[in-house]
Amino acid sequence: MINKLFKYAPVQLFSALSLFVLISIQTRFLTPKEYGLLAILLVFSEGARSVLIQWVNSCLIRFYSTSDADVKPSFQSQTTRWLIYNLLISSVVIAGCMQVFSNFSWVNFSAIYALLISKSIYMYLIECARVEERVSLYRRTVFLQAMLVMITSFVILNWHAHILSAIFALVLSYFISIIIAGYSGKITLKLDKPMRKEVLNYGIPFMVSGLLGILASRSDRVLVATLANLEQAGLYAAIANLLLGIMALVFMIVALPLFPELTKVVDDKEKLYQQHRYYGGVLCALSLPATIGICLLASSFVEVFLGKSYHVMDLKIFYLLAFSAWFLNIRGHFLDHGFQFILKTKWMPLLTFCTLVTQMVLSFILIPQYGALGAAGSLAIAFFIGAICSLCMGTFLGYRYPLPQCLLQTVIASSIMSLSIFCAKYYVAEFIPVVKLLLLVAVGCLSYTGAHIVLNSFSVRGHFNDWRRKRAKC
Repeated sequence: MINKLFKYAPVQLFSALSLFVLISIQTRFLTPKEYGLLAILLVFSEGARSVLIQWVNSCLIRFYSTSDADVKPSFQSQTTRWLIYNLLISSVVIAGCMQVFSNFSWVNFSAIYALLISKSIYMYLIECARVEERVSLYRRTVFLQAMLVMITSFVILNWHAHILSAIFALVLSYFISIIIAGYSGKITLKLDKPMRKEVLNYGIPFMVSGLLGILASRSDRVLVATLANLEQAGLYAAIANLLLGIMALVFMIVALPLFPELTKVVDDKEKLYQQHRYYGGVLCALSLPATIGICLLASSFVEVFLGKSYHVMDLKIFYLLAFSAWFLNIRGHFLDHGFQFILKTKWMPLLTFCTLVTQMVLSFILIPQYGALGAAGSLAIAFFIGAICSLCMGTFLGYRYPLPQCLLQTVIASSIMSLSIFCAKYYVAEFIPVVKLLLLVAVGCLSYTGAHIVLNSFSVRGHFNDWRRKRAKC
């Protein structure tokens, strides 16, 4: 599994860094009020994609690798048709949402719908490349999109700083990447009825769960704009997009290459347990220090990536959103696997609904009094409860969750990293913000990596010795 990780992780890391830069560019050119409106429009696009499109990708990942060779072309063809049908349906969904929130105009609708189409097709094509193990194409396409989104956003917003310009830059980067990725399948083949029924039984709960999940994770922007004001919504959305986006990509660095490997051994319970334990260990080894490190460097992150307009944001909002993002992703990329592996995904919408109800009730209580801080607190509490409920329900249904491998070593290494950053802060206080952030990140990475090497987590010294022997033979 470690080889799969290193095949995809570098380009995923670059993609994560590009998101930092993208948000920094957008917040530099757009005012908090404009960014708040952009965030609301993006909620409509991401909402439609999470509900109507993402379940298709989930089915592709879950079933393609385990399908027989003669069934794979039909399976890909069927998922492609589902993608097209749902893209057509999503136009009505987006128009309806915009009408309800009084944001409808043909220009805004066209821009958001074009973004949905381009991003959905792009995400589907790179998932196809990944499950077909076309590693070179996957790397090339993801790298190109990450470069394009930074360049086009800077050039277009520098030319004309407007919400539609920001959306157009995103659309352009996705469409060019789609051309590079290409499509190698057919759309005329059909799955046999029993297989189609099995896939739909697996995927439809993802659709319902996607609807509830997007309401739980994105409705906070709309609620802040409605119950507080658009400027607070912009400040809140900038922090939320930065943290939720980055944490999602940190988790995806592990999940994208390794989850398909888990689906190949679902019938061997002991092997699945061992590989899921390793997967969970790697997931925690990346996500836990990332979350802690981001919180320790919160003021520097805001200063460097969001600019002066966002300095008024209370850092407690930053901390709460960072841990909200961790709970959301540890549930989606580890705890919910229990339902997927035992084909009990029908329970996932119920758990997501409980999370949504908790978040909405708390939001209506806390936002009028505390504003954006209340929204962040509501999200943190709701996602924590959701993660605990997933763990308990998955265990009750019969899945044996493994304790992530080397979890104790990860906690020790994270503590050493935190101490190193605290000590280093006093020595870099006089540097300019960018240099200070880079130095502190370097200190954190070196201390964390060094601690794992000393503790020999994941037999890292053995892997290093094997690599040296191979190099010596060459």
